[in-house]
Amino acid sequence: MRIILSSIFLSVLLGTATATSEDHPGQEEQASSNLRALSDVTTKIVGGKPSDPGEFPYYVDLHGCGGSLIAPDVVLTAAHCGNLIGRSVLVGALRQGKATHGAVWRNVVTYVADPTYDDYTIANDFALLQLDSPVVLSTPIELEINDQYAVPADGEDLTVMGFGLTKWNGNKLSNKLRDVEVQAIDTDTCNEPSSYGGQVKDDEMFCAGVDGGGKDSCQGDSGGPIVKIVGQTHIQVGVVSWGRGCAWADSPGVYARVSKAYSWIKATVCDDWGSFATFCDGYTPTPTSAPGPCEDDANFCFKGKCNKDCDWIGKKVKRRNKLCKKKMVKDACPVTCDNCP
Repeated sequence: MRIILSSIFLSVLLGTATATSEDHPGQEEQASSNLRALSDVTTKIVGGKPSDPGEFPYYVDLHGCGGSLIAPDVVLTAAHCGNLIGRSVLVGALRQGKATHGAVWRNVVTYVADPTYDDYTIANDFALLQLDSPVVLSTPIELEINDQYAVPADGEDLTVMGFGLTKWNGNKLSNKLRDVEVQAIDTDTCNEPSSYGGQVKDDEMFCAGVDGGGKDSCQGDSGGPIVKIVGQTHIQVGVVSWGRGCAWADSPGVYARVSKAYSWIKATVCDDWGSFATFCDGYTPTPTSAPGPCEDDANFCFKGKCNKDCDWIGKKVKRRNKLCKKKMVKDACPVTCDNCP
């Protein structure tokens, strides 16, 4: 999860021992289930909302961390999440651990961390995961990785997403993807004595949050993307990395700056792995038609019962699960039955 710093570097893994100030934060993360836990954390994506189906189709659930599908067979995440070779990950996740709404499972076959990653300063907190087979997203939303240092501009609206803890100092992750809008904060402000006191390295990191706190990424969100949304183009400008607490005033989230790693990402994905990505030289997109909206049939009736958008089916979980096993109900009520592509 996003590494959290207090007055000293701390890294605790749901009941493991507290690190000393001489320890390197991130080593305990890699030795346990890549799940950050600390007494001074708050909740899941803080101050946000549940994400809509298809809103962030590139999001990847790494079970304790997040990532983004930047090529059909490549996931970008945080180096402090650890080596995930052999792990199954869920691409397009909307519900944690469940392949609903078109999400698909893939296995990690190759892992490489940014060679300049420093697990003490958390600088250049990037890693790439190669999947065992590609995932082709049928969506009009396109994810791009940012190569411009000037982006994001100070004050620019950004969106960060992930699965995180559901209560203060808890150990249960949110079962639904959540997102929140925050603003980029200039590094001088972020490095004031009342904030991070010079720990944020401008060429490698940036801060994002809101005045007074209250909105932030948090434990459970490490490695996930923070994006600038321009229409149907989502530009990934950062990776969830670290911070002091969650949603605290004067302690915004700190993100690894994607533009710093752009050349390394491109060389690894395009040249070393031979993947076919939008940022690779010679890439030519394949024309595709956007899929139609996935909606419940407002005119659907079953055994004499009718209601707009199949709401009557979903009121009781046991009844919904029973009815959604029937093909005619699943076909007519895809949203209710969680089977939208």
